[in-house]
Amino acid sequence: TPIANLMASFSDLESESLRILDPGCGTAVLTCALIENITKKNKKLNFIDLVAYETDPNLISFSQKALDYLKFWLKERNVKFQYLLHIHDFILDNAKALKTKTLSENNFNLIISNPPYFKLAKDDIKTIAAKELVSGQPNIYSIFMGIASKLLKENGELIFITPRSFASGNYFKAFRQLFFKTVQIDKIHLFNSRKDTFNRDSVLQETVIIKAINEPINPNKQVIISSSLGIKDIFEPTVKYFLSSELIHMESDEKILHLPTNDKEESILNLVTSWKNNLIDYNIQI
Repeated sequence: TPIANLMASFSDLESESLRILDPGCGTAVLTCALIENITKKNKKLNFIDLVAYETDPNLISFSQKALDYLKFWLKERNVKFQYLLHIHDFILDNAKALKTKTLSENNFNLIISNPPYFKLAKDDIKTIAAKELVSGQPNIYSIFMGIASKLLKENGELIFITPRSFASGNYFKAFRQLFFKTVQIDKIHLFNSRKDTFNRDSVLQETVIIKAINEPINPNKQVIISSSLGIKDIFEPTVKYFLSSELIHMESDEKILHLPTNDKEESILNLVTSWKNNLIDYNIQI
């Protein structure tokens, strides 16, 4: 719940009506936290249209109960709410968005997700459907992120919690090339402990919360990087500010995302960035 509330707090949208997507909603905890937060902040809001996906048959009844209660909760606050809960595959339903240049009128103001994290086989039907995002061994979470980025309306917000492995490496190169040309990063929160964030679920990954916006790419945009050890200090994070161009070199082929969380890491990044050569220039390979 603290993680859901932190993610919900990242949204800054103010509008009378919102179209929201949760592409892997589980028991709808993220969606409920998000809508509760928005409703308290945005007094103009009077209509929410939600589209949610969940394929686990053991969860559907819980998702339904949560969303029905959410409808009741919003009615008491004079906000009209309608939802569509899909019980089929988000990727197969929406991969076509990767191939189109024009945005659909059915796209979303806000997308929030804790997608599944696992590797896909190269011959998996989902891998084939989303081939634009694949370079090497694909992980399903990056496909969720890539497709979601293409489903945002102009100035729409995307808020995801995922492993940080997408930030570098060849396996995510095609993903980064598409994602960072489609949306601009606004905020990132890092959990510095591998164990504390999802300890009961045995997820031994460094996780990040990322908020990105569908807006023109601006190298001088200010990006907030916050960090906490885990959940206990989640609302007292260390906060640093960077220009977008300091974190991602958009003219590079790799488009690696650098995530310094303290002064030491920032000084190392500045030092390495100042070097004019590549290792290959000295006949060094990794």
